[in-house]
Amino acid sequence: MGNDPARYRPAAEALLRRARQDKAVAPIHPVVDVNNMVSLDSGVSIGSYDLDRLHPPYLCRAGREGESYVGIGRGALNLAGLPLLVDGTGPFGCPTSDSDRAAVGSETQSVLMVLYGFGAASEAAAHGALDDAMARAVRLLREHAGARDIQTGTVGG
Repeated sequence: MGNDPARYRPAAEALLRRARQDKAVAPIHPVVDVNNMVSLDSGVSIGSYDLDRLHPPYLCRAGREGESYVGIGRGALNLAGLPLLVDGTGPFGCPTSDSDRAAVGSETQSVLMVLYGFGAASEAAAHGALDDAMARAVRLLREHAGARDIQTGTVGG
C-alpha cells in the first residue's frame, strides 16, 4: 500500500498493543468507550462517527494518491491505498484512525458505527466475528450510552 505498517496499523491492533503494554485507554465518551471495548474484545476494527457532521452520499472506496485527513490524536494521515469511508465532503474514516472532522463528542446525538470486516481466515469466520461484535456493541450501546432506535445492516459480501 505504500504506507508504513507500524504507523498505519488497524485500530483494533493498535488498541490491543496499548493494552499489552499496560497503557491505559482513557474513557472518552460512552459511544467511543463501547467502540473500544468491543474492538479490544473481538479484534474487529470499529469506527464511530457523528452523523450530524457528515454529508451524503456515503461511499466506501480505496484511498487515492494525495488524500489525507487529520486523524484523532494522530495528525495528518496518508490515506492512499487504505479502505476509506467518504461522504460528500471527503474521507472521514478508515480502519486505522477516524478523522477529527467526524469525531464523536459531547454534543453528538446520532452515530454511525462501522465494524470493518477483513483479515479473517474465511468469509464465514469474518461474518461470525462481525455478527458477534455487532450484537455486543448494540447491547452495550443501549446499556451504557442510552442508545435508542439502533439500526444495523451489512454492506458487501
